[in-house]
Amino acid sequence: MEPRKENEVSIGSNTLLAIAKWKTIAIVFIVLFLIVGSGLGVLLWMNSNQLSVVRASLTQSQSELADTSAQLADTSAQLSDIQSKYPLRSFGSYAQLSDWASSHLTSYTYSDDLAEFNVACGIAAEAMNEGLLVWVDFDRTSDFVYTYCCAFVGNSMYFWTPHTTYYDGLQKVYDLYRLSSPSY
Repeated sequence: MEPRKENEVSIGSNTLLAIAKWKTIAIVFIVLFLIVGSGLGVLLWMNSNQLSVVRASLTQSQSELADTSAQLADTSAQLSDIQSKYPLRSFGSYAQLSDWASSHLTSYTYSDDLAEFNVACGIAAEAMNEGLLVWVDFDRTSDFVYTYCCAFVGNSMYFWTPHTTYYDGLQKVYDLYRLSSPSY
């Protein structure tokens, strides 16, 4: 077979087959490229959606971490405040106890025996908030009820009445060393 001539260019059948072969290969590569490209596009789109979900979760976790950190800081401050007061301590000197007791006296209307006790308990609570050991003694006899606030200075125990009208200063009970070994 003789090659055909078109516009004085000769084209052989082998050349036509080669061109067709290359066109087919090019089309196959383009189709494969489109298939792979669209598959990658779908994968990228899916990964983008997953990335958005992970970012939202990370933002929420960071917010929760910030809240938890703030709560931890607040709780740590409260713990430090408590540790600075407890265990409760006795007064360092008679003058310190005397000044503290006179500054925490209360004037109130006597309504019943528990009113005085409640006032004394309030004074003891104020002392605890300051890290000081003060407790309440509530004594009932057949005729009277006595309510006192009590505290230590060293080995000595003192008591006083919490009411401004009846306050006559600190009264020393006894040296605790003598009380610790009873002789009976």
